[in-house]
Amino acid sequence: MDLHKLSYLKQWAIRYRGILGLLFLVIAGYLGNYWRWSFFFNIDFLFGSIATWMVVCLYGTIWGTVAAFVASLCTYILWHHPYSIVTFTAEALFVGIFFHRRRQNIVLLDALFWILIGMPLVWLFYGNLLQLDAIQTTIILLKQPANGIFNALIANLILTHLPIHRWVGRPQAISTLSLQQTLLNLLVAFVFFPTLMLMVLDGRQVMDNIRTSSAAELSVASTNLVVEVRAWYNQRLTAVTQLAQLAARTPLETTPALRQSLELTQDIFPDFVNLSVVDRAGIPILSTLSATAQVDTTHSALPSTLRLSQLQATSQPQLFTLGAQQQTPGSIHLWLCAPIQQRGVLSGFVLGEIDADTGVGAMIRSHVTEQGLQVTLVDAAQSVVASTDASRVATPQFNRKQQGEVQAIGPRTYQWFPVLGSPLVMVRWSNSFFVQETPIAPQLPWTLIVELPAKPQVHRIEQVHTQNLTILLLISGTGLIFATLISQSLINPLSKLADVTTNLPYRLLESELTRWPRSSVTELDSLVQNFQSMAASLTQKFWEIKSANELLEQRVQERTQQLVAINTELAEEISERRKAEKELGTLVAKLEQSNRELQDFASVASHDLQEPLRKIQAFGDRLKLKCADSLPPEGKDYLERMQNAAQRMQTLINDLLAFSRVTTKAQPFIPVDLGTIVQEVLSDIEVQIQRVGGCIEADYLPTIEADPLQMRQLFQNLISNALKFHQSDRRPIVSISAQLLEAADSPTPLQAPDSRFCQIFVTDNGIGFDEKYLDRIFTVFQRLHSRSDYEGTGVGLAICRKIAERHRGSITAKSSLGQGTTFIVTLPIQQTL
Repeated sequence: MDLHKLSYLKQWAIRYRGILGLLFLVIAGYLGNYWRWSFFFNIDFLFGSIATWMVVCLYGTIWGTVAAFVASLCTYILWHHPYSIVTFTAEALFVGIFFHRRRQNIVLLDALFWILIGMPLVWLFYGNLLQLDAIQTTIILLKQPANGIFNALIANLILTHLPIHRWVGRPQAISTLSLQQTLLNLLVAFVFFPTLMLMVLDGRQVMDNIRTSSAAELSVASTNLVVEVRAWYNQRLTAVTQLAQLAARTPLETTPALRQSLELTQDIFPDFVNLSVVDRAGIPILSTLSATAQVDTTHSALPSTLRLSQLQATSQPQLFTLGAQQQTPGSIHLWLCAPIQQRGVLSGFVLGEIDADTGVGAMIRSHVTEQGLQVTLVDAAQSVVASTDASRVATPQFNRKQQGEVQAIGPRTYQWFPVLGSPLVMVRWSNSFFVQETPIAPQLPWTLIVELPAKPQVHRIEQVHTQNLTILLLISGTGLIFATLISQSLINPLSKLADVTTNLPYRLLESELTRWPRSSVTELDSLVQNFQSMAASLTQKFWEIKSANELLEQRVQERTQQLVAINTELAEEISERRKAEKELGTLVAKLEQSNRELQDFASVASHDLQEPLRKIQAFGDRLKLKCADSLPPEGKDYLERMQNAAQRMQTLINDLLAFSRVTTKAQPFIPVDLGTIVQEVLSDIEVQIQRVGGCIEADYLPTIEADPLQMRQLFQNLISNALKFHQSDRRPIVSISAQLLEAADSPTPLQAPDSRFCQIFVTDNGIGFDEKYLDRIFTVFQRLHSRSDYEGTGVGLAICRKIAERHRGSITAKSSLGQGTTFIVTLPIQQTL
């Protein structure tokens, strides 16, 4: 009952460990995808399929597919689309089916999946459904197989070299690998590990490098453009201011010199659409728009949005920008105003109307040489003054920060991402811009917005890493070819050696010519040479055996001739033998009768034979006690011999009675604690143990169904035998132990091969014996030593064998001279009817 309960608890623990192992691997697969390596642009290197491959190999295809599905759910959170779930689940299903059918290398099966199914699916999902461009689709097309093969390689190494199957209580999935597969795994590992590590380390710096280089490029461009815009503004401001100073020194009514100055200024600065002089009321006095210099003096020359009070409120030159709704689409005009002060009194203004596109816009475009660089100039109201993009001119409220997602890079620099379109980080990066906003000057409230698209740099980085991944896969394929070639060069000598050594004895006897293989590998060549030496030795032995056989055949022929002569004699003896057989039958009957009489003798020996022996011993003791002094030395010797002979006879009769009672006085089998039996026996022979100075070491012994009295007799005979045959110069040490085993594991034939057995070991450090006498020591009255050396009747071990056979067990021994002896008793745990 205890053994069955222990077995059930063990099976339940293995099953529980298997469930916990499956749960752990599923969670590890999900976390392996969550904690990933990011190359750049959210191109991630996942590790979840390492755990997935372990589930596929240890728990089967169904659980492996479920684990792959659960682990791939994380990709929906990372990449915002469900297509990777389909790909990774199909990968586990494909590899699992073929792995459990043929036990192939999962690295090769995974590579086959990506070639046949995985890469077409990636092209369908990313290139068509998600509409990525060719470069982006290609890099994912290469990254996914590299990722899958790398994880399969890691899982293969773990399953092969770590006892993970024992940790989770599952059968071993990958026990052995061929030399070719081992070389393949090693070569691919040497290629993948350093290359991927360098790509990861380089990829982590890619986005920071792009941001840094773009910010530096924007800073240089912005600095140069700000200087140019300030110079452009200062030149026109100086011109208008000088015209106002000239007008202040002359009466406004007399204007020849002033008119010439206006025309000359317009010739120098063609972006002035109109230069005019107005009085305090805004009525024009002079204007370059009129060829005759005659203007309408009845209406104000100011635009409707430019109020006279704004001009009169300051004594400094100012720049005014009309609202976008007042501008002609695609162009914008600026008004530069300088007051005319005559003797400290405001007498009018010089107005310069500037076409921003012809002026500052053309200047910006002429300084923008970088392809893709966009420059926009906005005023304080965020209205576009000038831009390299004509569609932005006169656009109200141009503000990048309100039109998308912004990630700050510096105080004035940020990266702008669109909020509409594909959610993929790779696509958003490709459509993003790096932007720097720089104010022009305090007296000129404009802001210069310089934008640099990220797409060219993104594509350049993607192309570089696409080439790297392509090279990685090509090297892996080349590694497969090299592994095949190298393994063949190593395996060919071994295969040829196997062919040569097949049926080697027949070839040697037939003297067939053997072509031994050669190898450039030292170890393999040494192995071949060893086989050659062995074959030479076998050839010599075979010839010796052949010569001996020929000699035997010759002798057989001689004996045959003798037998022919003897046959005639045998014919005569046949009749005599028949008579002898009849006599033998009679003798057998008499022997059986004698055996029955011997058993009857054994039953009455205790009364009919022991009584005279007791009297002989008793009268001998009295004679020795009363007449010892009167007896001569020779008489005393006779008396001593008589008593010793009577004692030996008494011992022999007792041993014969014990040998007979094994079957005639047997008790029914009951549960017997062998440990208790041994302790009782040690208590009975305590005097003998102390006399020889022996040490008995008893381990735990189980409980079996047996005859308790015979078990006691068995252990007493074996322990006493071990103490008796001890070496004179060594303290006798006897150890007793046991183990449980199945019948198939027993070293000796058993009468109950379907039962479980207990094997008992009684080991001593005595004189030992030659094992060629093994059968003899268990025979009645057979002794290996003379009675003068070691006392005894030669019945004790025969009793032990009879007890073992009565319990449907066996007894044997292992020994060598001078090295002690181990008696091995094998008994069933339960006796069946």
